[in-house]
Amino acid sequence: MRICYIISTCNKYLDTRVAYQMETMLKNISKNDIYYLTSAPCIEKRQFGWNTMDDGKNITWKYIHFIYNMKDEFLNYDWFIFIDDDTFVFPGRLEKYLSSFDSNKCYYIGHELDHIKDNYCEYMSGGAGYAISNELYKNIYNYVQKNGINCSFKHWCDDLCIGLWIQEIAKTTEVMQINNKNFHIKMNKNADIFSTALTFHELRESADYEYYMGIKIDNGYFIKRGTTFA
Repeated sequence: MRICYIISTCNKYLDTRVAYQMETMLKNISKNDIYYLTSAPCIEKRQFGWNTMDDGKNITWKYIHFIYNMKDEFLNYDWFIFIDDDTFVFPGRLEKYLSSFDSNKCYYIGHELDHIKDNYCEYMSGGAGYAISNELYKNIYNYVQKNGINCSFKHWCDDLCIGLWIQEIAKTTEVMQINNKNFHIKMNKNADIFSTALTFHELRESADYEYYMGIKIDNGYFIKRGTTFA
């Protein structure tokens, strides 16, 4: 199974959160499968950008330019993981979980947000992270190509914008949208959820990334820095 990591960041965090992810959860992932969305490109550091603005209100443009310009690189990926630079992923668990789904069908999997569904739609939290299958990614690429860069902009909130695209795609194509709360929208150090967690969001310091990197499971017990939790 080939998995692509598409990660939203900005210049402010290239030397901190990006470095923390690369040193922990991504250290065993091929660098060629990692794509950081920034304002300007630096391919040798896996940073991709098209000179967009670098503030929170312009993240969507980074995604639009990226998807519009980079289809061919992704033809052989089975899954695309969309996360932020303050999100921790357990790659092995995520791969095992996704292996139960057919990437040749349209899957949209993550922590579903419904707080603005009456005005927009139910969509997956970008911070908690979400997975898009190969087939759905192809549909998203075709959608952006058909509508063009400017008309593809539906909202400044990037995860909502992508959710709106998928809502449009679902009008003519079957999309299986799966809500899984094991994509966590916040940090959590409750040992009871460690064995099922796929992601944690809102990490800030190097120690946060190292904390989750240090979690081990042995015979049903959670082991963290020498402490055993039942």
